[in-house]
Amino acid sequence: MENAHVLPALMRRFHEAKENKDPSVTAWGTGTPRREFLHVDDLAYACQFLMENYEGEEHVNIGVSRDIIGHFD
Repeated sequence: MENAHVLPALMRRFHEAKENKDPSVTAWGTGTPRREFLHVDDLAYACQFLMENYEGEEHVNIGVSRDIIGHFD
C-alpha cells in the first residue's frame, strides 16, 4: 500500500498509529507535492448549485484554492 492515494494512506497510518499507541506518524515523500482536498458534500453542493444557476461554457474550479503542502505533523 506504499503507492496508495494520499488520503486513504494517511488514514491508514493514523489508524495504525492509534492502535499501536505510536507517538507520531510518518508521512512519506519529499514534501513538495501540492494537494487540495475537497469534501464530497461540498462537491455535491457545488454541482447542484451549478446545475441550477450556471449557464456558462467555461470550466469551473470547485476547489478551495488552498493547498496542503509538505508535512502533516
